[in-house]
Amino acid sequence: MNTPTSSMYRYLIQGSYPRFFMTGASGAVLNVLVTWVFTEYVFGRPDYFYAYTLGLVANILYNFVMHTFLTFKTTQNHVKRFSIFFGYSIFATYLQAVTVKALVPVFGLHYYIIVIAGTILVYSFVNFFVFKTKIFKE
Repeated sequence: MNTPTSSMYRYLIQGSYPRFFMTGASGAVLNVLVTWVFTEYVFGRPDYFYAYTLGLVANILYNFVMHTFLTFKTTQNHVKRFSIFFGYSIFATYLQAVTVKALVPVFGLHYYIIVIAGTILVYSFVNFFVFKTKIFKE
């Protein structure tokens, strides 16, 4: 039986979402690694935010390249697409942080990791559909 739920599940699992998710996860690891290296060996802990900013930029650049050539396999308008992607990524990062900041007090401080993980998961679905239908659509 082909229900809307089974169609969505098949689309996400067999489509480009697994590549999208793995790119996002590996980009997050890259972000943390770059932040740690630059904090510990370049800026120092008091100036960790400079390192975090570099990690975030590295993550965005990495995600764009991977989504361009692996996830969505686009072939044109890379400069325009990157400027939209960069702006959207900064906005989405801010929105995700605001969401976490608002939800942790509602669910309780003991559940902050669950709130963060749930927020990341929900936003990954939102971002996937924005990327697929708008930013990386050819």
